[in-house]
Amino acid sequence: MSWFSERVGHLVRDVQRQTATHRSADELAADLESQARRVSGPQSAIELLTKWVERADSNQGAFSLGSCGEGCHGLAEPLSFHQSLLRSHAF
Repeated sequence: MSWFSERVGHLVRDVQRQTATHRSADELAADLESQARRVSGPQSAIELLTKWVERADSNQGAFSLGSCGEGCHGLAEPLSFHQSLLRSHAF
């Protein structure tokens, strides 16, 4: 039962991250790197990469470059998920 609750917890956090209204590329990079660290074998790596490719292909999200604290003073042009993924150290 522990494995199941852990898996559900990860899925819930992933959905919450995807539905966030405005995030920085740095926050996304930290999340992607965390997801990559949880990979436990070839099958889970395939699933994670498939999920990332699908998300990049769907053009989901726009992420500011820089912290989104008071006033969101990041770049005017947001980064796509694909650009943010490439910018991260998740690979």
